[in-house]
Amino acid sequence: MRLEVEDFGPGFAPRPRTHTVHVESCTGRGLLLVDTLSSAWGVRPTATGQSVWAELPT
Repeated sequence: MRLEVEDFGPGFAPRPRTHTVHVESCTGRGLLLVDTLSSAWGVRPTATGQSVWAELPT
């Protein structure tokens, strides 16, 4: 099964991040879940922003 989520805002391509006490931003930590649960995932640019996709086992 393929899951895809679009982000309409400008920005940088997402990347997995871990939380440390020195980092106030919480962005990117959801990708650790995506990486763990999916067989593959990636980011593709769209006309209005970007799209993150993941292939999940069925």
